[in-house]
Amino acid sequence: MNVIVGEKHNMSINQLLCMQIRILTMFCDRHNISINKASKIFEENEIFSLIEYGWDGYHCGSDEIVYEDMENILKIKGVIV
Repeated sequence: MNVIVGEKHNMSINQLLCMQIRILTMFCDRHNISINKASKIFEENEIFSLIEYGWDGYHCGSDEIVYEDMENILKIKGVIV
């Protein structure tokens, strides 16, 4: 699994990685797919980058809100799981 981490935001890398993993795990559980398949979907659709980009707002909210945003983005992109 490739998790995207950059220097754009002043954040704790550990907190970002934990959020990315939690959202990925939620996606796996809700779609009943493997971590490898989910990771590939996230990588192909830049979901890890989007979580990092939105970190300033996302770290204050719940995982459910972040997850819903990522699901909506995937739906808009026409991703079918």
